[in-house]
Amino acid sequence: MLRGRKPGDRNCGGNACGGAGTVGGPFPDNAALRALLPALVLVALAAQIATVAVTVYLGEIGTEEEREYFVATSRFVRGVIGTAVAAVLGLLAQIHDDVIPIAVILTADAAALAVVLLVQPERPEKDNTS
Repeated sequence: MLRGRKPGDRNCGGNACGGAGTVGGPFPDNAALRALLPALVLVALAAQIATVAVTVYLGEIGTEEEREYFVATSRFVRGVIGTAVAAVLGLLAQIHDDVIPIAVILTADAAALAVVLLVQPERPEKDNTS
């Protein structure tokens, strides 16, 4: 039974009545999760921006025949490297604090942004004499 509560009681909250333990909904009320949410959103946004930027860059530098190969290869390599990095960051989160992997990702994103802004590749000039 429900240990001191009747099935019709309105004040029945938490797991005793089939809820998830909070009044606000099915998600746990975790202050640490709410504190990390902006960082998680920034990491997801940075990953999407990097994916689009690499695809556009490879599309610009390759010839018509090479573009599909460049884009497919880069997606495969990103997937393999992403899986390896996720495993390492998951291990870091288990061994240390959960904030460490997020800090590593944000630092790597900031370093990549600095490199992109400081080192611009030389673009070949297009001949418009035709």
